[in-house]
Amino acid sequence: MRVIPPRDVFSKKGWLSIFACFLAATVLWGSHFVFEYRAVINSGLPLWTVGASYLGCILGGIVSIWIFYRIPHHIMFFGSVVSFGMFQIILQISIANPWMLILSLGGIGFSGSCLIGVMFTQLSPAFPDPKYNGRVNGLGYTAMNIIILVLTILNFLPTRIPIIIVICIFISGIICVGWISRGHGNPVLQKPFKMSLFSSQPQTGSKMLLGFFWGFFLTNPFYAAVTLIIHGGFNWNLSHFYFIVFFIISLLSIPNGILLDVLGRKKVMLFGIGVLSLAFFVLIFPIDKVVLGILFPVILGIGTTLFLTSNSLIFFEFTDKRYIRAYMTVYYLLSAVGMLGGVLLGWVLESLYLAEPIYITVVLLFLFLIATIITSQIKEPLPDKEELEWKNSIQRIVIMYNSGVPIYSQDTKRSDEIVHSQKSLKVIKREGLSILIEEYQNVFMVVFTTKELSKIRQKMQVFLEEFGDFFEDALKNEIIDQAFFSPAKKLVQKHFFYYW
Repeated sequence: MRVIPPRDVFSKKGWLSIFACFLAATVLWGSHFVFEYRAVINSGLPLWTVGASYLGCILGGIVSIWIFYRIPHHIMFFGSVVSFGMFQIILQISIANPWMLILSLGGIGFSGSCLIGVMFTQLSPAFPDPKYNGRVNGLGYTAMNIIILVLTILNFLPTRIPIIIVICIFISGIICVGWISRGHGNPVLQKPFKMSLFSSQPQTGSKMLLGFFWGFFLTNPFYAAVTLIIHGGFNWNLSHFYFIVFFIISLLSIPNGILLDVLGRKKVMLFGIGVLSLAFFVLIFPIDKVVLGILFPVILGIGTTLFLTSNSLIFFEFTDKRYIRAYMTVYYLLSAVGMLGGVLLGWVLESLYLAEPIYITVVLLFLFLIATIITSQIKEPLPDKEELEWKNSIQRIVIMYNSGVPIYSQDTKRSDEIVHSQKSLKVIKREGLSILIEEYQNVFMVVFTTKELSKIRQKMQVFLEEFGDFFEDALKNEIIDQAFFSPAKKLVQKHFFYYW
């Protein structure tokens, strides 16, 4: 089992491109959980004003999908990162100015929502195969939450200056690393969002509802917990609460990644819903306050790890890589609606569960039940064992014009030569092989495999589109020199053989 890819999978700049997105994801994740809540608490504003950030997320997602999709990838990435950092700094220095604080929260949400699509697009080469994606995801979450543990400690210092310095370092680092590595991330060429295409996909309704609950359970349990800590007489320390939660997430993310790859995404997510339910269920029992102050964040951290990390992976793996920028923005927008709903519900029920925590427990148990029903309807994105081993069945790849003249061929196993001639191909004959054919414009692709698997056909379709875009002029002129198409080897490796 390999979690870290071989040395030849990514160039140094390719690694830097992934690292830039990793830093951006860390700041975005930490902002929702740490910076925004603490800023509102320090300002003396009602806790529900943190919802301004989620309103910004909704607006940013809408604008990004319908207007900003025309902006090139890297301009969008750098613009979102710079504006996100700017609003973060404004948030830290505007504690005494309520309106400026609310405006900065909205700006953080807006720029974060604009960033999410391009960030996932740039990260997509790091998730090449469902067989290992859970472990890759777990490794990333572990590193990300270890950093957030440090940010959590800094966030509770009496002065804002260390936080401002750290934010400046992070944003500067993201920009520098992203600029150096621009053009080397190797993501699939993206297509614009089309509502008709999105809505016609299988299980779109269930996935949209799942997106809502992704956001709802990202905020409501934490909103309720912070409210109880501040006003509920539980004698908990907010900094200790955050530290325990993120310590648990960082501790369990790698084992959770293994579970995701072994058991599947759905089972882990359903188990996570049950654990989140248990976290609030313990509130209604007469448990010692000190014990409860440790037990509650521990269970909440376990449930968060199981549910939220598997959720994001499901959306990512269900999405055609040509539409990652658009569709992940859509799912994040729906998540923002859920985040805002989580805050509003927590605010509406605040007086009830501050008097008796059982009220928030009963409501959440009901919502957890609904989420369980919706999740059970989602198709498991982790394929069966045969589909997971699809790469092992590929024997040879041939690309030719419709006239039958081959322009590229590559053996993937030790097998007999099939074609190296530039003459028209008349006969394809091999025993014990399936022959898969896909057409695109004036060329078609032939893949010899030991098994006919749907995964291979999907990869062929995406590959041919990128092949056609890359060699557009040569294909129009029907150049037949195979040496001219030798760069296609990198595209073949990218789509068919990069996994670990």
